[in-house]
Amino acid sequence: MLQQYLIKEKEINPENIIFLTFEDREILEKFSLNPKDVIKSFIGKRQNERFYFFLDEFHYLADGG
Repeated sequence: MLQQYLIKEKEINPENIIFLTFEDREILEKFSLNPKDVIKSFIGKRQNERFYFFLDEFHYLADGG
C-alpha cells in the first residue's frame, strides 16, 4: 500500500522505490558485509534523487540496529 501511495499520490518514480528482502540470503550477506555498497548499487550516478528502500525481514540482519 505504501509503495502505491508513493507512486500515485506523491508521483515518485517507481524505479526509485527499492524492495529488498533479507529472506534472500545473497542480499542478506551482501548487506551485512557492506550496506553502503548495496545502497550505492541501486542509486548509481543518480545521487541527487530521493530513493525509498523497503527492507523486508529486517530481523534477519544480525546487527540491524
